[in-house]
Amino acid sequence: MRTIRAGTWRFESVKRTKANGSRVVTAQGNAVRMVYLPLRDLPANYGYRVILMRRDLREVMARQRAC
Repeated sequence: MRTIRAGTWRFESVKRTKANGSRVVTAQGNAVRMVYLPLRDLPANYGYRVILMRRDLREVMARQRAC
């Protein structure tokens, strides 16, 4: 079993994935948490494993207010 380091991109970086997909290189070997819409903009020349997660909208909104 391979260990994956957990990591996150800040929202601004994820929003720019479509314009600059080179950020994917810096995330290789890491788990990256992001909303689903920018998944379409990830460069096609890499392999990805995607885990989809459902969250209660109230929980999401509370988290957004806390940040």
